[in-house]
Amino acid sequence: MLYNIKYLGKDPITFSRYLPIAQNIMESFDPQIVSSPDDNRRNSSSNTPGLNVLNSPQGIGFNPETGMLYVANDGSNVISVINTETYEIKNINVGGQPHDLVVTPTDNKVYVTHATSNNVFVLDGITHKVLSEIDVGSTPANIAADTDEQDRVIFVSNQDSNSISVISGQTLKKIPISFPASEWNKSGDIGVGESPYGLDVNPVTNRLFVANSASNTVSVIDYGEKEELLKYIIFLI
Repeated sequence: MLYNIKYLGKDPITFSRYLPIAQNIMESFDPQIVSSPDDNRRNSSSNTPGLNVLNSPQGIGFNPETGMLYVANDGSNVISVINTETYEIKNINVGGQPHDLVVTPTDNKVYVTHATSNNVFVLDGITHKVLSEIDVGSTPANIAADTDEQDRVIFVSNQDSNSISVISGQTLKKIPISFPASEWNKSGDIGVGESPYGLDVNPVTNRLFVANSASNTVSVIDYGEKEELLKYIIFLI
């Protein structure tokens, strides 16, 4: 049985979905909080099975190279880092209401959307230090990545600006989009439907799929050769 599960992580190599940790597995573990900026936010009285992280866990990502699991706690400004061998938990205060995250395993970076500060933090997966803060559109929600080792690109859905921001995994900077020219494109982002939220990447065909929650459409973006980045957008009803 699942409890309060909003998102499941996806293995960027096998593309398989991770299942929530089952209660019978967790009965053999005693998760320990290694460090927490605010321990009293931990709901120790919860009867929900699974790892008890902080406040309103939302986005989740796994690095199969290191065995580390990352959880964005939307309600406590904290990223929980979970060792999936020992189930030891370390909490990192990143501020800015972290909502979703994606892990690029080969270079061990974690990209985190911050809904209230309109930016993306990039964390080093080893030191957990912030490598970059990248301004994106208004109310960044979800994030996805094409983890090509030679040319990584990260996509962010901006709910209130109806757009997608694109980040280079090499420079850790936003890639400005100049085509097609229109009002929404003045920010250098890709315009999509209303209130874009969920998104995912097919790295084989170089296509990005975006769910537009308010317009009941899906935008299909063929970013082709990454130097061109945008070829066309199709709206599916």
